[in-house]
Amino acid sequence: NFIRQRVKSHGKKAAPGMAISFLVRFHATQSVDYQAKIIVQSSAGRLVVPVIALTARGMLDWPDSITVPESIVKFSSLRTITITNITEQTAVANLSCSSPFSVAGNTTVTAEAGTCVDVTVQFQPKVKQSYSGSLSIVYTSGEEVTVALYGNAVEAPIRLDHTSARLEKTYIGKTSSRKLFIHNWSSNRIPYSWKKNSSELLDAVDTTEEFGLVFRKDDAEVEALLELLSPNPSEREEMARLLRTVDNQKTEEQRRARHLFDDNCFKIEPMLGELWPNQMAEFTVTFSPQ
Repeated sequence: NFIRQRVKSHGKKAAPGMAISFLVRFHATQSVDYQAKIIVQSSAGRLVVPVIALTARGMLDWPDSITVPESIVKFSSLRTITITNITEQTAVANLSCSSPFSVAGNTTVTAEAGTCVDVTVQFQPKVKQSYSGSLSIVYTSGEEVTVALYGNAVEAPIRLDHTSARLEKTYIGKTSSRKLFIHNWSSNRIPYSWKKNSSELLDAVDTTEEFGLVFRKDDAEVEALLELLSPNPSEREEMARLLRTVDNQKTEEQRRARHLFDDNCFKIEPMLGELWPNQMAEFTVTFSPQ
């Protein structure tokens, strides 16, 4: 399939500083990769020149970017796109995404020449903010393509009927109570629990045993670590307090229970459950002075 043709030159010898040119013609009979070697033998030694001809690769027609629909925090949204194989070869690629994006379903796609394949990107945010990431497509031939990913996270439309609850006066040993209501105006079933900490970050610090070792280090290192965890000074102060009280001897169930609201005088029932879509849930706050 390779034909060597020497360009017209004077003789078979090259004077110092001069060159001899050769033209290599390639004629393909099949749509496959070809390779050969040109061996140059001279008085100075033997030189091997590899010659490689690559056939067309199977490639998919990806967009420059993909925007996934807006999602509620801790829930997920999906975006399915149809990708076409624009070549005459079968395209096989492995897909991967940066968090909080992921590929739903099979992460390996195969598309015959001229056919289409559906790819679904899932977006599952943990906090309210705008996100950007990337979808990496690596073909079996080694080529790699990157597609930009975008998504936006919002809080669930859930509201308390009151921001505070004032209970009636009562005597020591007696109780007073009041009803609270939470409205779920979303179309999702949303799990809930009443907790003593204001964020999951504080919950994580409260339960992770590794943090019990932090205060063996220099105070400057501790402060630097807390700054990485949260930019909020009041939250860092609360984390520092929790770090000093971590008890590694507690069981896993006890550590989970530490998250839930617990008070000697106040009680909330039910403590955890699910909020149904477009429904209102009722809670009872009980005051028992001691």
